[in-house]
Amino acid sequence: MPLFQLAANFVSALSFDFVNGFHDAPNVTAAPVATKTLNRRQAVAWNTLWTLTPLFIVSTSVAKTVGTGLLATPSLTPPVITVGLAAAVIWGLMTWRKGIPSSSTYALFGGLLGAAGFNSMLDHGWSLSLFFAPVIASGWLSVLGAMVAAPIIGFGLAHCAAWFATSQTMKWLHDALEQFIHPHLTLREIIKDSDLMKFLNRVCVETFEAADKPLAWIEQNIGPFLLFGEDQRKKRDTTSKRSPFKGTSQQYAQLVSSGYLSWAHAHNDAMKTAGIITVALHAAGLGGLDVVPWVLALSFITMAIGTALGGARIEKTLVEKLGDTTPNRGILAQIVAGGIVEAASMHGIPLSTTLALTGATTGSNKTNKDGWKMAYAICVRWGLTMPATAAIAAALMALCAGTHFIL
Repeated sequence: MPLFQLAANFVSALSFDFVNGFHDAPNVTAAPVATKTLNRRQAVAWNTLWTLTPLFIVSTSVAKTVGTGLLATPSLTPPVITVGLAAAVIWGLMTWRKGIPSSSTYALFGGLLGAAGFNSMLDHGWSLSLFFAPVIASGWLSVLGAMVAAPIIGFGLAHCAAWFATSQTMKWLHDALEQFIHPHLTLREIIKDSDLMKFLNRVCVETFEAADKPLAWIEQNIGPFLLFGEDQRKKRDTTSKRSPFKGTSQQYAQLVSSGYLSWAHAHNDAMKTAGIITVALHAAGLGGLDVVPWVLALSFITMAIGTALGGARIEKTLVEKLGDTTPNRGILAQIVAGGIVEAASMHGIPLSTTLALTGATTGSNKTNKDGWKMAYAICVRWGLTMPATAAIAAALMALCAGTHFIL
């Protein structure tokens, strides 16, 4: 293989990885920014850190699926890899410019399919069956099945979780807990009168000359989850228009859920680039089909850089047009989406984080008519992603064949 072709593979793979992080950064920054838990710069820095954390402690099954489970390995020649990745990058930049949440994952698959299929027809004849000759059916069935199931599962789980969290069931459980522990005292009184709380208050009085500090801390940080009372929750929600949940348990939970979604996104998406680079190295005779540590490090670091520089256009769509977002609903959406993506990663299934998060966000929010229209438009664009990038890749392959460039 000429050195130029291998270099082109690396440049296109890392460009795709960067654009993937850049394009998908709003997925994980939208909720903490919308709820004013963090400003945008803080949210980007926080999620960039979590993008790097899966580097040495995750499985590489997604990378193996992308490298060897979707298209026959001999069909992934250096020109095919370069053109397929270029088509995915073009699509990602086009949708980012329009502020449209789209899938870098399915753009990659469409680009590789279009390039490999067109190359197969160039070599063996102009037939539709030859276009799909490199396809491994079992791999594509799992990918397409996950593509359809992820937003439906995300919507259902997030909607049920949001309903449960805001229903009378939570108040009933709270009241039942109070009655079980002591029928004549509220949960606040039980905590305040407990031996542990008396001890902590005594320590505070003796050490800091400040009584009731432990109880005040519990009310501030754990109160929303223990439901200390409707009046207190309303007071918390209106204390500050700028950052009504600053220093509270919702804010901490928002940080955890946002970091978890960043972890799940990096685990699935950075592995796709690692799989492509591994195949390119194998085609060059520089290694086997097992992902090596330095390829992993390169993929995760490049995605982290893209995440750190991620644009705000798509963030606006996710925050403002998919429904009314509250801290608890944002937390639920991110936990559900992260769980779906992480489950797919553990089974070696490449999945779009944007797809799972849109379903979960729509399910957890009070989505209005305009929000449903936006969600429908996003899903339609996802359906068009693979055919569009396949067509772009085929056109690029035809152009390269006509000019003998990289072929």
